[in-house]
Amino acid sequence: MNRTAQFAALAALVLLAGCGQRQNAPQVAQKTVSVKASAPLGGAIGSMPGTDSLKTEDFIVNTVGGSLYSIKAAEIAEARARTPEVKTFARSLSEDHEAARDELTGAAHRSGDGALTPNAPTSRQQSMLALLRRDPPANFDQTYVEQQVQTHEDTLKLLTDYAATGASPSLKAAAADLIPRVQTRLDQARGLEERLNKP
Repeated sequence: MNRTAQFAALAALVLLAGCGQRQNAPQVAQKTVSVKASAPLGGAIGSMPGTDSLKTEDFIVNTVGGSLYSIKAAEIAEARARTPEVKTFARSLSEDHEAARDELTGAAHRSGDGALTPNAPTSRQQSMLALLRRDPPANFDQTYVEQQVQTHEDTLKLLTDYAATGASPSLKAAAADLIPRVQTRLDQARGLEERLNKP
């Protein structure tokens, strides 16, 4: 089984394990907005299995949690990556995601949803971190970059959906502000993935 297939299989298992689980966010009033049921929210970061609406709570938990995941993943990559380019990419991602976490957390507080902000990645994101910690050294760079492509694709979908249809004006503005930055990082991750896959 090739690395992409292995990663896809792991992501599918992680998503199945997460089905029906609630995050540990406080139980407070939730704001909901409708989005097209035919447009799922993505994989490891953005997926909310079995739902056809993007809730403000889900948006906050998954995007702030996604930034916390990216910061921790970057720390692991800086310690374990073999390729200098991957280490540099990880370092810059960590800085970006610290800023994104602060921006999203601030927007959540301004909208009255600050109690929903997580202080740890979601269980699915933690499973991805566990894979990074145990992956064999020879495979690490590729695994890390594949995760970054997938999670940035998912995050871009979440941000785009919430910017268009979200209930909170401050969170919608933050989502719209982050879209071009996430797109840039996604393009960089795809380019890095392509270079790593060259024979």
